[in-house]
Amino acid sequence: RRYATEDTSRNSALIAVLTLGEGWHNNHHYAPRSCRNGFYWWEWDPTFYVLWGLSKVGVVRDIHGLAPGAREANRLRDGAFDIGMFRANWAKAARAVADAGAWLDRRNAGRHPVPVDVTAALEAEGRLAPSVAASKVALERLVHSSLDSASDLASAMRAAQRQAARTAGPAAS
Repeated sequence: RRYATEDTSRNSALIAVLTLGEGWHNNHHYAPRSCRNGFYWWEWDPTFYVLWGLSKVGVVRDIHGLAPGAREANRLRDGAFDIGMFRANWAKAARAVADAGAWLDRRNAGRHPVPVDVTAALEAEGRLAPSVAASKVALERLVHSSLDSASDLASAMRAAQRQAARTAGPAAS
């Protein structure tokens, strides 16, 4: 991963060789309008070379390259917030918590059946302290608020990076 994107796409030189340049997937997700997936001379991208050649003889028109300054913007190594990986790791943690709950349900199945929604069942029976129910609701709100804040932060950083790329002037594409 070179660039912060909304997903978990990655670049792969091996896949790029096998797919004629399509393995520079993180580059593609970072700049989807660009017909060039290999942003640097060493990133082999024969599909782009064919399109570029066809544009020179008039067979293909309106090919879009990388915006000036975009190669240097929104890089992970420069500290860009990676919302795609944040979401993926957050989802992985949520699955682990759910799996732990399911494991507890299976473990306790022989002793005393545990309802699917333990919290609702305990609240209905009056065995769940109101403070625990309130804590559960607060935790759920925190999770959703954290995801919303992370999305807002990623959007703001992308906008700042685009603005910086526009003011940086022309760069080789």
